[in-house]
Amino acid sequence: MEIGKALYTDRLNLNLTQRQMCSGILSRPYYARVENGRSSISAENLFRILAARARNINFEEFYELIQDDYLSDLTQNDLAKLAGLTRQTIYLIENNRYNPTIALCLKLTKALSTDLDSLFFIEENKRGN
Repeated sequence: MEIGKALYTDRLNLNLTQRQMCSGILSRPYYARVENGRSSISAENLFRILAARARNINFEEFYELIQDDYLSDLTQNDLAKLAGLTRQTIYLIENNRYNPTIALCLKLTKALSTDLDSLFFIEENKRGN
């Protein structure tokens, strides 16, 4: 999910208006463009918005919402180098043609800065249920 869409989702969950969400940080029209994906937001302003809503928005959960869009630029070669594997091994794992060992899985979690649950957890909507 893109940052703007994640902000939109969190704002709706908090029952806030755009003005309330960005109050004192960004103008409401600029914030609306961020939510709609027409403008980007600086890291500083993003963290200011999240910190202002810290009681209601968990940084870790927000990161989980957006990580797929921003990790998708990682190529098989990049991941293979980070994990000390071959590109072919990454390809086989991604295409369910190789069942990795626990040791290999741990290399992948370290390379991706994640844990085993996050690496292999399949969300209900991705399963097609």
